[in-house]
Order: sequence, then structure tokens, then C-alpha cells
Amino acid sequence: STYDGYKILFVGRLIECKGIPFLIESFKRVLENNINARLFLVGDGVEVDRIRESVSFLNIEPYVFFLGYQESPRSFMSIADLLVLPSKEEGFGRVLLEAMAVGTPVIGTNVGGIPEIIEHGVNGLLVDYGDIEALKRSIIKILKNEQVGKKIVEGGYETINTKFRVETYKEKLENVYDNFLGVAN
Repeated sequence: STYDGYKILFVGRLIECKGIPFLIESFKRVLENNINARLFLVGDGVEVDRIRESVSFLNIEPYVFFLGYQESPRSFMSIADLLVLPSKEEGFGRVLLEAMAVGTPVIGTNVGGIPEIIEHGVNGLLVDYGDIEALKRSIIKILKNEQVGKKIVEGGYETINTKFRVETYKEKLENVYDNFLGVAN
């Protein structure tokens, strides 16, 4: 039988700076709110054993799935109800754009490059790193409030199609000019 509850996804390295224990603590509270959800962790890394211990300690083993490294996480993203990037430090957060591109709502922490991608309430939700209650509320808000989810998904498409597409296009154009000028001189 296929699982019909909510699917929450993390995609990335299972390393300390990604803040996965923070996500797991919040996820436990989501479950305590009687929400039928599962957490899927896609990726591997040095913290995997510690994260498993924490899942076991919190007594939520049946609800958390370790999927290991996946060649194309995009297929998981497209069936997820939500992607969370709970980092305590983050350079850019490309995984957020990948989720937006397949129409999956996102939540990220207010650190590093994440706020450059997520505009709170427009194309995703932002929470302060370590605020377990805020992350729990944000997860529930997206899962339970169809209006919010829909708005965020539309905002995500908008972001992909304007801001980030334009930037890559501009870079390409500049490269063309540089090459041209290099040849001309």
C-alpha cells in the first residue's frame, strides 16, 4: 500500500552545518499535533549515525526515512509536499530553486544565502535557525493551509522564471561580450 500522508523532504549532505537535528525536533512536534507525515532524508554524510540516534531517542523511527545518496533527487522533490532546508550555515541553497522548479513549497532558515532566494510568505517561509516551535508552525501552515501552499508554489515559479533565469542569462551574455572583446583586442 502506498503511503498517503504528507511527505516532508530534506535533500543535502548529512553534515553538521545543515541543521538536521533542528528539523527532526520540529518534525517530532508536527507528529505530536496529530499530523500524518513522514520525513525523508536524501543524502549521506558523517552525521548519519548521530542523526539516526537522535531519531531513535525521540522515538520517531517509524516516521523518518534515510534514503541515502540519490543520483537524481528531483524525482523525490516532485512528489514531496514540502522541502525544508534547516541549515545553520548555508552558501547559496540551490536545492531551494530545484524544489521551486518542480512546484514543491519550501521552508528555509534565515542564514547565509537562503534569504536571497526565499522571500518570506511570497515564495517560501523563513524561520530563525534553532526556533523549533517556529519551524513546526511553518511546516503545519504549509501542509494544512492549501491557500498558503498554493501561493508559495506560484511565487516559487515566479522566482525561477524571473530573478534566477535573468541572472544566468546576464552572466552568459557577459561571457559572450568578454570573449568577443578578447578576440577584438
